[in-house]
Amino acid sequence: GGLPAGATRTGRVLTWNVGTLAAGQSTTIEVPMTLLRIVRGKVCNTATAFADGTDAVGSRACTTVRVGRRPATPVTG
Repeated sequence: GGLPAGATRTGRVLTWNVGTLAAGQSTTIEVPMTLLRIVRGKVCNTATAFADGTDAVGSRACTTVRVGRRPATPVTG
């Protein structure tokens, strides 16, 4: 699949230039993802915003992925 609209990629990092935002203004970027292999444990997404003349601001969201077992299927015959 291709990249989300407006994104560039370097390795595992996606980058957007969202243009100029006024003080207090925000923007939202949604990135649909599909895991291509079974993942267990903690999975984290990290976002960092950079602006001219300011320090970077970051946020991180994590979730724990558990793979459950299917109930046994009775065998008859």
